[in-house]
Amino acid sequence: LYDIDKAAASLAALIEAQNQKRRAFEAELTTQTDRLAREIETTRAEWEKEKKVRELETRERDAIEKAPDAVAADSATEALINGGGTALRDAVRADANSVREAVDAPLGDWCLLTESDPRRGEAQASADAALANADAFPGADGETDTTDYLIKNVFLYGGKEPCEPITESSMVKRTWHRVATVFQVKNPDMYAAATAVRSVQHVVPPGGTPPPAESLDDTSEVTVVMLRNLGNKRMIPFVFAVVTFLGFVIFTTMLHYRDKEAMAVRAAFSGAGAGK
Repeated sequence: LYDIDKAAASLAALIEAQNQKRRAFEAELTTQTDRLAREIETTRAEWEKEKKVRELETRERDAIEKAPDAVAADSATEALINGGGTALRDAVRADANSVREAVDAPLGDWCLLTESDPRRGEAQASADAALANADAFPGADGETDTTDYLIKNVFLYGGKEPCEPITESSMVKRTWHRVATVFQVKNPDMYAAATAVRSVQHVVPPGGTPPPAESLDDTSEVTVVMLRNLGNKRMIPFVFAVVTFLGFVIFTTMLHYRDKEAMAVRAAFSGAGAGK
C-alpha cells in the first residue's frame, strides 16, 4: 500500500510538472504570437505610409514635369506668368472669389467656413463639447471621443462679420468694418451649424502614426446647431462709461462754480480792505 501511494504521488508530481511546462509553453507561444502580430501590423502600417509617400512624390514629380506643357498650352496663363507684377495674383484671387460665390449662392445667408477660418475652429470646439456631452458617437469604450467622428462642414449665419473672413479683406474694408461695428451697440445673433459623421476606426501600433481621418460610408450625418447670443454684453460697460462721464461733468461743474464764488468773495473782501 505504501508503494502504491508513493507511485501515485510521483505520478501526480509528474502530471503537475507537465501541466506547468504546458502552461509556460502556451504563455510563451501567446506572447510570441502577439509580438509577431504587432510587428506585422507595424510593418504593414510603415509600408502603407511609404507607399502613400511614394505615390504623392510621383504625382508631384509628374505635375512638375507636365507644368511647362500645361502653361504653354494655355496662352492666357503663360501671359500672366511672364507678365510679372500682380496680374497672376489678382487672377487667382478672382477665380477663388468666383468659386466661393458659386458655393455660397445656394446657401442663402448661411456661410460655409473654410479650414483656415478661425471661426471654424471656435465652432468646431463647441460642437465637440456638445457631441461629447450628448454621447452622439460612442466608441469602443462607450464614450464619445473626437476620434470617433469627423467634422465635415461648418456653416455660419448672422453676427457682425461678413461671410468672407475680414482678415482676408483689404485695409480699407477692414478699417471701415472696425469703425462701423463700434457704433453697433447690440450684437446680432450668430448661429453655427456643424455636420459630423462617424469615422473609420484604425488600429494604430505603438509608436505608429495614425492615418488621416475617414468617414464611414452609408452613415447618417449629425448636425449640431449652436446659438452665440452675446445680447447686451457691451451695454453694461457703455452705461457705466456714460454714468461716470456724466458724474465727472456734474462734479467738475459744481467745483467750477464753487471756485468762482470763492474768487468773487475774496475779490470783494480785497476791495473792501483797499478802500479803508
